[in-house]
Amino acid sequence: MGVTQTNRAGLGSTTNKIFSKEGPKEKKRDMVLEEVRVFEEEQRTSVAVAQAKQCAWTKWNDIEPIKLSWKSLIAMEPLAISFLLRSTYDILPNATNLKLWGYTDSDLCFSCKQDRGTLRHVISGCPKLLQLYTWRHNQVLEIIIKLLRTQCESANQQPVTVKKPTIQFHKESERPARRKKNSEVKLLNGTNDWKILADLNTSLQFLAHIIQTEKRAEIVAWSDTKKNILLIELTVPWEDNVEDAHERNKNRYETLLADCIEKN
Repeated sequence: MGVTQTNRAGLGSTTNKIFSKEGPKEKKRDMVLEEVRVFEEEQRTSVAVAQAKQCAWTKWNDIEPIKLSWKSLIAMEPLAISFLLRSTYDILPNATNLKLWGYTDSDLCFSCKQDRGTLRHVISGCPKLLQLYTWRHNQVLEIIIKLLRTQCESANQQPVTVKKPTIQFHKESERPARRKKNSEVKLLNGTNDWKILADLNTSLQFLAHIIQTEKRAEIVAWSDTKKNILLIELTVPWEDNVEDAHERNKNRYETLLADCIEKN
């Protein structure tokens, strides 16, 4: 009889994998493992969606998942691993959880004493913790600056090569060879005069020799030869606000981007 239809979709609208018609045993085994993995992930997600508090991470859209390997876990401090897992599932001992668990009678924030001490409030919304938020922001910014500076120095040490377009000929009966697409985009290639400025511990002024503006990004890397400018603006928002924060920063620099394009 073959595979029967189990839903209201039209005949032939879905495809089903028939393991017996596949190739070697290794491929069949990989297909079975993939099917089991997908099934278990669906079951886990369905249970997580029903838990609104501990599994709010199911509503985080456009969030890059953390790739934890055994090597990275071994290198991390135990307290860092504990904070990472407990903050993801919202089981840290904040004011609201302590009241929920029966340890305290009040769920007000320990710092401001004004709003409920939820995880979101403590991590990104308490007016008494602004200095800690700035410190956290600068710690992340410092890592980005260090990596970008290393990349710029490495690019400046490389010889500048200009690739000329070539034409590959082939015989009439032969098919042209497929070119391998390089998925890695190297923004710093093609010049060796990259410079970098950062708004960390000092007030960063935008490049006066390019355009006069009061706006400033947190990191600016530019090449006068290539006429390229890289603007980096860092925001460390609550996961639900990632998309909104991205749109705010994008709109903030639209005028500056248009002015730079006008200046070539």
